[in-house]
Amino acid sequence: SQHQPATPKPIADVRSMIDQRVVAERISKRAQERADELFARLGKGESLINLAQELTLQVEDQKGIARSAINVDQSLVSAAFALPRPTESKPEFSLVKLGGDSFALLELKGVTDADPSAVDQPTRDAARTSIQRAIADAAASEFVASLRAGMDIEISEDRW
Repeated sequence: SQHQPATPKPIADVRSMIDQRVVAERISKRAQERADELFARLGKGESLINLAQELTLQVEDQKGIARSAINVDQSLVSAAFALPRPTESKPEFSLVKLGGDSFALLELKGVTDADPSAVDQPTRDAARTSIQRAIADAAASEFVASLRAGMDIEISEDRW
């Protein structure tokens, strides 16, 4: 069980692996190009429904999705909440990478603001605490950054 140094393998032994990798890279590149093409068409005014029909796909319409939604792919939820608020006459669009070579076209038609009066007191307290922690963390990080900017600091990595 001694260590054996790495040695090049004969091309015949690795050819199929190389072929698979080249094919996978081409598929991935073509999927990205096709997604970009469809997103550009969406941006030029084509409807999401027409694009879906052309591709024999279904449009999934979701309403009332919260940031913490678990019934929708989290990358779609994150992308939706990152978009600007749409107007009644102009929805917002996004191209979302789902995983592997899969993409989704996202159309955000409207936003419904939450009603704080409908939230119970423990949930409001938890939200308040979370916001306070985030503000405190940001202030502490800014304070440390300003201290570091004003002095020379040497970090001894060997002491960690």
